[in-house]
Amino acid sequence: MDAIPGQHIEEVIEQLDLSSVFTDPRSLLKCARLVHTEKLWESLAKMKWQDDLDIGNHGCSWKRLYLERHCEQLFEQYYPSPDNSNWDILLENVNCAGQFIHTLKISQVLTHLPIEDAVRYLPNLSTLDISYGCRSMGIQFDKNQIGMTLDDAHSLNKCLSMTRIISNLKLCESGINDEFMILIAHGLEQNDTITSLDLSHNSIANKGAMKIGYWINREVVLTHLTLSDNRIGFDGIKSIADGVQSNVTLLKLDIRLNNIGDEGGAYLFTCLTKNQILEELNVSSNSLGPLSAVKFINLIKTNRSLQRIDASCNPISMGPSQDEDEQLPLEDQYKVSIKQNTTIIKLDLRKTGLSKETLSDINEFILPRYREHKQALRKSFLNQNWEDIDFPES
Repeated sequence: MDAIPGQHIEEVIEQLDLSSVFTDPRSLLKCARLVHTEKLWESLAKMKWQDDLDIGNHGCSWKRLYLERHCEQLFEQYYPSPDNSNWDILLENVNCAGQFIHTLKISQVLTHLPIEDAVRYLPNLSTLDISYGCRSMGIQFDKNQIGMTLDDAHSLNKCLSMTRIISNLKLCESGINDEFMILIAHGLEQNDTITSLDLSHNSIANKGAMKIGYWINREVVLTHLTLSDNRIGFDGIKSIADGVQSNVTLLKLDIRLNNIGDEGGAYLFTCLTKNQILEELNVSSNSLGPLSAVKFINLIKTNRSLQRIDASCNPISMGPSQDEDEQLPLEDQYKVSIKQNTTIIKLDLRKTGLSKETLSDINEFILPRYREHKQALRKSFLNQNWEDIDFPES
């Protein structure tokens, strides 16, 4: 089919019985190996899935979209059989489609999934996004089907230890607790490819966070770390802050919706004054208070790498209004320090107790910088030497 002239492809595809690909799995495996015609894969994808299909999320390739979503469904629907034939079928499909799979987004895992065995057949997998547990249980509720199991944590440990290709790992809404996090972290310690890690909406507390802090204090390549909506307290954030302080790769840290407390926030901000790498910080909704407010202002005064900060939903304008060595009221300190720090282009201080007038003044400082930043990005984009860029052939 790849040899058919482009002007005749649509006519040929209209005469094919594409439904046979769905009824005969062997046909799909042959197509995956032999056929690259994008029009055929577009027709197959639109026939199988009625929802909106965005090939932009799949490298602008219909073949990659079809095979990635096909394998995702196989993982989501997998259930072990007595003779292990279901797993053999899944691996056979993954093996045939493997070279075209760059991203896997598995929205549920019904039973233990030995993911380390499947990853061996995915030489180009860069993003692994898994949510453990069943998503649609209805009235047949079973708490054992919610979240990760110990076997799953062991499998991820092995997967992370062996892979040299996965750079983006997302394990959201998977019921990860401290025990599971410690196992996963052991795998991360042997991994040198993960640049983005998202562990949001789990049950990670201090022990798990301490393990993460120990990991990022090593020589890692991590640039984005998301720990939002967990159960991290002072001991956990203390370890993470110590790790971030000496880390030279991390650009974004998101710990919103935890409970690090006022002392935890103060400790974090103190450590960040010694870090000139981090560019984005989110500490929203963390029960910060007056101690954190003083250290936060000091951070704004001294740090020149942070560009985006979200400290909203924290009462950081209450309590003692000023540092011992500072004569200005707290709200004036905010305005002066933010005005002097021209690196910050985005700052969210809503619901912190600051007055509307103070927030308005701060926005007057920030908004022009943000516009200039966006204009600079557009100018840089337009000034690229497009002749030196290799575009894929249509």
